[in-house]
Amino acid sequence: MPFSSGTYSVVYNWTTESAAAPIEIAKLDQQDADMAAALSSCLLRDGTGLPTATIPFNSQRISGLGDATAATDALNRQTADARYLPSGSLATDRLLGRDTAGTGAPEALTVSGGIEFTGTGGIQRSALTGDVTASAGSNATTIANDAVSYAKMQNVSATSRVLGRVTAGAGDVEELTPANLVAFITTADGAGSGLDADLLDGQSGAFYQSASNLNAGTIPDARIQASGVTQHQASLAIAFTQLTGSIASAQVPQAAVTQHQAALSIAASQLTGTLADARVAQSNVTQHQAALAIAASQVTSGTFADARVAQSNVTQHQAALAINADQASTDYADDAATTYTLGTGDAESIRRFTSASAITVTLPSSTPSGWAIGDSIVVIRGGTGTLTFSSAGTIRSPGGSAITVQNGKCCVTLAASGVWELSGNL
Repeated sequence: MPFSSGTYSVVYNWTTESAAAPIEIAKLDQQDADMAAALSSCLLRDGTGLPTATIPFNSQRISGLGDATAATDALNRQTADARYLPSGSLATDRLLGRDTAGTGAPEALTVSGGIEFTGTGGIQRSALTGDVTASAGSNATTIANDAVSYAKMQNVSATSRVLGRVTAGAGDVEELTPANLVAFITTADGAGSGLDADLLDGQSGAFYQSASNLNAGTIPDARIQASGVTQHQASLAIAFTQLTGSIASAQVPQAAVTQHQAALSIAASQLTGTLADARVAQSNVTQHQAALAIAASQVTSGTFADARVAQSNVTQHQAALAINADQASTDYADDAATTYTLGTGDAESIRRFTSASAITVTLPSSTPSGWAIGDSIVVIRGGTGTLTFSSAGTIRSPGGSAITVQNGKCCVTLAASGVWELSGNL
């Protein structure tokens, strides 16, 4: 019974051999030796017959294999799943690896940060969205039309700049100065360009040489010679019905006016507004400043300055006049100064400072002329410049000593000589 590579074949048939007894001892030895060789090449279930070469399993499974415990043990499926698959299974869209510090069991890892699974057994870069886009897995990126906003462009380096190009030939966008723009415009000069200097509202200079094209405004004497006008200033007759507005003396000679300033008679019913001394001679006013009598019933509001009414013509003047609070009016004035000191005429008034620069209002260290204890002034910061109060005396305020916002107001009250109370937007 020869043995070769795990295959056994029977050489002698003992039934046949017994018919021609005796059986040869050599044949028995040969067959026993062959069996001994075969058994010596077998794997034994008690583990004493060890393999001496690699054993191919001819694509067959090994069943009933125990769980591996040593590093050199073969793995059955149960041990392998537990060792290489978290929880014995692997979810969709996971990779095997390890993110935890140190060595250890594999972990199911997800992908992110612009990487995704393809769904066909691979991974790829995710699609890009936003101003710059790209399809998933593509290396080609695209900036969509109108996606780049002004805020995402390079900053312009200075004021008074526009974008364009002055360097010869095609190339990058450049910042252009006003001088560059002027150069652009002048190079476009010429007939039909619409930029010729002799065009005004689309008309050449010849158009305005014709008086028939004038439809508004006044032509001064220097523009038209008197000899070219049939009726010039010296002899022109203008009817009252043709007049609008006011005619100054310089425009109409006094000799051509039947009633001029020196002799003109104006009824009170014809007057509105106020006539300044320079417009009406004092000799032509029946009651002028020196002798004017004003009844109390004629006074409605406001304050008369000493310069307007002589103290000798007032029965009760500043030194003795008693005025109730409801009889007083408030003076209002805009002031563009950046420094100002309270003084005569400021009591019970409003002063609005309009400067865009820093403003300092000085409060006197004693009682100003024309002020009494308890008098006040309202100060308004009308401009963008910070308005600050200063004094060599005393300033009392619930906050600071500056008006903090534009159009903020502060009431300044004289509490005692050189002592000022502030209240308002401080």
